[in-house]
Amino acid sequence: MTLTPRTRFLCCVPPERAATTLGYGQATLAVAGILCVFREILMYFYLFIRYDSDSIYQNYHIRHVKDLSWVLLVLGLCLTFAVFLLVGTEKRRPGYVLTYLIFGVLGTLALAVYWLVLLSGNNRHFIYDGGVDIFLIIIVYSQCLRTVYFVYRNIKLERNGNNMIYNVLLESNYNVKDIKEKNVI
Repeated sequence: MTLTPRTRFLCCVPPERAATTLGYGQATLAVAGILCVFREILMYFYLFIRYDSDSIYQNYHIRHVKDLSWVLLVLGLCLTFAVFLLVGTEKRRPGYVLTYLIFGVLGTLALAVYWLVLLSGNNRHFIYDGGVDIFLIIIVYSQCLRTVYFVYRNIKLERNGNNMIYNVLLESNYNVKDIKEKNVI
C-alpha cells in the first residue's frame, strides 16, 4: 500500500486552496493587529510625553508599551509564518509548510495550556472572559492544521515521484496499482 495524495478535503475544497486561504486570512489578521498595536503604542507615547516626568501615570504608560511590544512580537511571528505557508504552498516547498505546521501545533498547545489555566482558576466569569471562545478557536484551528498537514503530505509525495491520483471520488488508502487496473483515473 502506498500513500495517495488527498485531492479533496472539507466540502470538496482542494487542500492547497484551503491552505492558501488560511495563509491569506492569517496574514490579513496579523497586519490588522500590528496596525492596531502601533496605533495604541503611539497613543501611549503621546501620553508619556504629555505628562511630567514625576507623574505616577508615566510608569503605567511605559509598562503598557512594554506589554504591547510583546503582542507586537507575537503578531510579527504570525505574519512571518503565514508568509511561510503561502510561499510553501505556491512554490511547493515542504520545509516552509512544515515550519508553519510546527508553529501552529506549538501555538495550539500553548493556547490549550492557557485555556486550562483559565479554566482551573476560581473565576466565576469564565464564559465572559473568553473561555468558550478560546475552546472553539482551538477546535477550528486544529482542523485548519489538518488541512496544512495534507498539503505537506501532498508536496512530499510529489517530491518522491509518486504517481498523482486525481478524480477519485472517495479517497482512501487504495493501492496505486489497483486504481490503475480499475481505470479510475
